[in-house]
Formats: sequence, structure tokens, C-alpha cells
Amino acid sequence: MQRPWVTPVRDALRRLAEHAAARVVFARRAPERTLHIRIVTLAPFMVLGAALAAYAAWPGAATAIVAGSLLTAVAGAFWLIRAQALGLTAERRLTYAPLQVGDEIEEQITLLNASTWPIIARLDDASTLHGYSLSGVQSIDARGARVWRLRAVCKRRGIATLGPWTASWQDPLGLFEARVSFGQRREVVVVPPLARAELSLTPRRARLGDRALLRQPLRADSAQVAGVREFAVGDPVQRVHWPTSARRQAWFVKRLDPEASSDVWLLPDFGRAAPGDDAHEAQLESLILLVVAAADQLLTQRLRVGLACAVDAPIVVPARQGRGQLWPILRALAPIQSSKRGFNEVLADLRSVVPARARVIALSADVAADWPARAAVLGRAGGLDLILMETDPVARSAWPVVEALQQQGWPAQAIASAAIRPLLGAYGPLRRWEFRALGTGRIVAQQTPRGQGELEGLWP
Repeated sequence: MQRPWVTPVRDALRRLAEHAAARVVFARRAPERTLHIRIVTLAPFMVLGAALAAYAAWPGAATAIVAGSLLTAVAGAFWLIRAQALGLTAERRLTYAPLQVGDEIEEQITLLNASTWPIIARLDDASTLHGYSLSGVQSIDARGARVWRLRAVCKRRGIATLGPWTASWQDPLGLFEARVSFGQRREVVVVPPLARAELSLTPRRARLGDRALLRQPLRADSAQVAGVREFAVGDPVQRVHWPTSARRQAWFVKRLDPEASSDVWLLPDFGRAAPGDDAHEAQLESLILLVVAAADQLLTQRLRVGLACAVDAPIVVPARQGRGQLWPILRALAPIQSSKRGFNEVLADLRSVVPARARVIALSADVAADWPARAAVLGRAGGLDLILMETDPVARSAWPVVEALQQQGWPAQAIASAAIRPLLGAYGPLRRWEFRALGTGRIVAQQTPRGQGELEGLWP
């Protein structure tokens, strides 16, 4: 049986070995703040050791003055930088948060120096937001504060983090280096814009002559209300919509969506875009806009919409109904980047995710693919809905593929990438600083960026 003191002692020895390897002579941890003081170079300490050894071997005034001076300089440098490091605190507050491409982000950074010595520190920021960083050099007066604002316009979609960040500096003699790490981290989501595209995505109903699989549950009406209609002979009393009937002074019943067609899953193909290729990156952005346009149109029809894709790992947004479902889909699409995985491999990974009776819509720009084979990989022997995006306006090779699939009974359609129109500012006006001069010469803010409180509760 292991004794209870063995684990703490072992952890302490391990940390001591790590600090010795990194020349750390002082360390302190606090919530969201870590302090390390390390030796910059060993040469002065070797000289100090030689001076102390000389004094021990030949005690005298000269050796005592040299050893005492060196020891005083080292101790004074360590005391100074330790006092500065212990007195430095910081705060990073997001004052205005972005939501969509084109919004402005703004932060307020505060550095507080409680020591009696000024600090000139180098700031290193690990933020992943494109074109945004607080890295630089800042000076803080003794017992003073340094406050400034950092702002930028978000030009790319994605999920980024603000922080962590560090402040580092050396003592005047260059013997020690202090490094204060602030673990403040905040996630920022910049979603792609909404888009419009001429797509035929009307719900499919069961038609006379449709083939049903054996042992398949019968089609039944779900609780998804699509509207109301006038009462007809044979309608059950349970379907009467009493508020509409009382308001119109006539009998009206609920019109329900069939359960088999209420769930729609979008399966985009992100496997053809190559990183670093501008043309393929533009194709990826157009494909993401196409997915957003399709999701928006389907949710407007009161259908339950889900998203399933895979880049490095499967990304699944469960099917739900309502306009609120658009935000999880946009959040899932925000960090999507190019992938080298084949779509057949992606379909094999998602086969167990997509329900068997749900409607599946594949969105791709791969006009040369064997789509019947891909449908078989997903387990859809009878085909699946296909939206093929044409990126070459001269070749127009997507339309012959769509016509061939339609002759086989596939509900396929083609759309040119130029026909997908992004709707900038669809979530509200682009929020940036805008000022206006009054007749009296006073300058007032006509518009401010979006406050952090406006985004609370937006992302489920």
C-alpha cells in the first residue's frame, strides 16, 4: 500500500527538477496568474562563486569587497525584480464583441503596478483572432496603471480565443527575467453571413406509387404544425384549431407535416478545397454560404434541420426546428477549414449519425464524383437529394451530371457559385464606431460596436 505522503513528495521533486532545468529560482501560482523568475545567464553567478571561493581561500579586504559587491548586486537585482513581479496585475475586458464578418471587436486592457519601481514589459499575446493581437511593449509607472483599448474589424469567420497572454521583462543588470502569465481566455465566434440562393427545397410528400420498405413504420403525422386549413368531412375533432375557428367564425383544423419528411439533414462535402489555394478557398466559402442558404430556407419551412460533416473529426448538429436552430449550424460552420479527407470516408463516419428515415441533402462542388456509389456508402440505395455547385461558369459541367441523375430518379439540382448572394448585415447592421459632429461642434457616437451583453443567450 502506497503511503499518502509519497505522491506529494514525488510531485514536488518533479517540479523542482523542471524549475532547475529551466533556471527558475522563484515561482508562484494564483488563479489565472502564474509568475516565474529565471536566471538569464549563468556567467555572473559563476563569477560570484569564484569570488566567494577566493574569499574563503584568501580572506582579505580586496576579496571581501569583490565578493560582497557581487553578492549585493545579485541580491539587489533579485529583490527588485521580485517586488515588480509580485506587484503586477492585469485585467483584460471585452467591451464590444463581434458577431458577424464586418463587426468590430474592442477590448480594454489594464495593467496595474503596485510596486515602488516602474516596469517596462514586453507583452506576448496568444490570441488566435486573425489580425488581432496586443503584443508589444508597455511601460507602467511606479504605483500606477496603464489602460488602453485595442480594436479591430473581423474580416474572417471562425471561432477564435482571446488570450492567454504574458508580460516579461528583465532587471537593470540583465541577471534575472520575470515572466507573468495571465490565463484569461475568452472565446469569440464570428459567424459567416446569411445567404440567398435559388434552391428547390420544398418538403417531399408521399405520392401514389412510392415504394415502402418492408418492416418500415407507417407514415404518421407528427406534432409539427405547418398551418391551418378549412375543416373537411372526415377530419378528427382533435385537430380542430380552436383559436382560429373562433376568430374566423368557421371550422379550421391543424395542417401537420408528415413525420417522414420533417427531419432534413445537410451533408456538405468539404473535401475538395486545398489549403493555400485561393481558388479552392473561395470555393469553400461559396459552399459554406450555400449550406447556410439551404438551412435558412428549410428552417423557414418549419422543418427540423440537422447538420453532419467531417473535417478532422465528425461535426454533428442534431436536427431541431425553429429559427434558433440556425445559430448552432452557423457556429458549427464558423471554424470549418479545407480538408483532404474523401467524401466517401466522411459518409462512412456519418452513416450511424443520420437517421434512416430522415431526408438527406448532400451539397458538393465535386462534379466528377460517382454519386450513386456515394449514396450506397451512406446506405441510400435509392439515391439522395443532391445540390451540385458549379464553380466554372465556362465549362458548366454540373448541369449534365444533374440531368443524368434526374433521369435515374434522383432529386438533384445545380447552382452556380456566382448565384449565391451573401447578405451582409443580415443579423443586424454591421456594428462599428461611427461619430457625428453636431452644430455646436460636439462629437457624439452615432453607433457603437455590439456589447457583450447583447450576445448572452444567443449561442445554445
